[in-house]
Amino acid sequence: MQCSLPGKRNLFSLTEQFGDFNVAKMSLDNPQNATAVTIIKNMPVRFLSISDDGTLCYSFNGELYARKPGDANSQKINVNHTRRQGKKSRDATSDEWRY
Repeated sequence: MQCSLPGKRNLFSLTEQFGDFNVAKMSLDNPQNATAVTIIKNMPVRFLSISDDGTLCYSFNGELYARKPGDANSQKINVNHTRRQGKKSRDATSDEWRY
């Protein structure tokens, strides 16, 4: 996975250069000189994306994280899930469908 911003000369990617899959930043002018954005051990970073304002988002250990440009640390994103009304679902304790 690689991400970059239009008009910028940096590329963000997932790499094993710094242990398990972590986010790295490299200059397109000097790609051999990559730097670690994350250094997470024992579990890989997954699903890297970048917003128009440069905020990086990724998944780690089943959780979502975001890091704004210039921030030293990523912030965990809290996700709350609710079931939509009227959606058909199956009761896990029976073979019957319910609404």
